[in-house]
Amino acid sequence: MVEDSLSHVYDPAKRREYYLKNRHLKGRKHGSGKATKPRVKSRAELAKERHTHLQEQVAALQGRLEKLQAALKILVEQAKKRSGVKPTKTTAAKKTAASQQKPNAKPQKLTTAQKKAKAEAQKKARRKQAIKDGTATNSDLSEEVKSLNERIKSIQARIEKMHKSGALGSHANTNK
Repeated sequence: MVEDSLSHVYDPAKRREYYLKNRHLKGRKHGSGKATKPRVKSRAELAKERHTHLQEQVAALQGRLEKLQAALKILVEQAKKRSGVKPTKTTAAKKTAASQQKPNAKPQKLTTAQKKAKAEAQKKARRKQAIKDGTATNSDLSEEVKSLNERIKSIQARIEKMHKSGALGSHANTNK
């Protein structure tokens, strides 16, 4: 039989030489394929960031509200001048005289709606004081943000209503 040219002949000397040359394991190649996870913030850090963000938001909204109130006051005065209505000024003396008219009157019993309104007013006053003191919680600040946004919307609606009713000049004359 003719020897097949494809047959392999085992040579132990060559095998040992190859083994000695390549016997050290190479291992896996490390490189840029490994991604690192970013550091996760703790709850305290997240709460602190939210608190500072809410404080900044409250301050910005209060400034915006003050500007809108000043603009509304000016617009109302202008409208009153045009209509011929004399501006009325209530002083503190008039207010205290009106509140002290009935010193011997019995305190009236409050309805449930009045009790809720009174409790809400007290809660709002406590929240305002906590915000001024810097001891407000995140929920206090978020409620204040909601309240300020509602007040801003109502003032903007009043200004728009004045523009549409014609009590003011053209819409382009006033700065928002």
